[in-house]
Amino acid sequence: LIPPGLRLLGAVLATASVLAACSSGANEAELLASARSYVGKQDYGAAVIQLKAALQKNPQSPEARLLLGRSLLDSGDARGAAIELRKALELGAKATEVQPPLARAMLAQNQAQQVVQEFAAVTLDDPAASADLKTTVATAYAALRQRDKALATVLSALEEQPQNTAALLLHARIRAADGDLPGALARVDEVLAIDAKHLGALLFKGELQRYGQRDREAAMATFTQAVQAHPKAVAAHEAIIGMLLEQGEVDKAKARFEELKKVQP
Repeated sequence: LIPPGLRLLGAVLATASVLAACSSGANEAELLASARSYVGKQDYGAAVIQLKAALQKNPQSPEARLLLGRSLLDSGDARGAAIELRKALELGAKATEVQPPLARAMLAQNQAQQVVQEFAAVTLDDPAASADLKTTVATAYAALRQRDKALATVLSALEEQPQNTAALLLHARIRAADGDLPGALARVDEVLAIDAKHLGALLFKGELQRYGQRDREAAMATFTQAVQAHPKAVAAHEAIIGMLLEQGEVDKAKARFEELKKVQP
């Protein structure tokens, strides 16, 4: 018998081989189009393979570098993303397209001070890109415990894009830290009105209900909603398991853990 881990590895390698074979006969434009299609399906691994193939044909492609950087960031490789995004900028990619994800990639590497130094004074023409960048800068200020600058910057982001969910959620966290529980919940509900399945908003709302309002029933319902919307979200399962254990419902906690192992073996 072949161990499950080796079967999975074999499947991954087989997929990579098929993609590589398909890529070898495609031109740069076709590879970029294929990569965009994979990004649309949130299959970032396949997108990365296509983009690397495109860069073999044209290492100076700013578009391929930009897409590769974004795909690496979305797949969790912040360091690789930052490298590719800087290369895209050097090759002439637009700052409005590169700087927001670059700042997020840097923050994901715990480079809050560098984010502030490099981007706090940057002005972008596009409102959505500007709000994105300002939200990351505000998050960096918050990580550096500079609350007033974080608040001012996130409010500036919301002036440019009032429905920016990341900015709304950060503002909710600042309000919660200030002890304004109703204000924090109101902001979270704004996020959920825009995107009812927003994982970060659901998790934070559950935390506010659990620890702020001491409403365990409401918190359990919110965490359950998060699991239903995102079955592979470990944090949502973990929150439910923790609450069940606190209530002494060990059998239910074990059952939930078994469900988590099925989706995240």
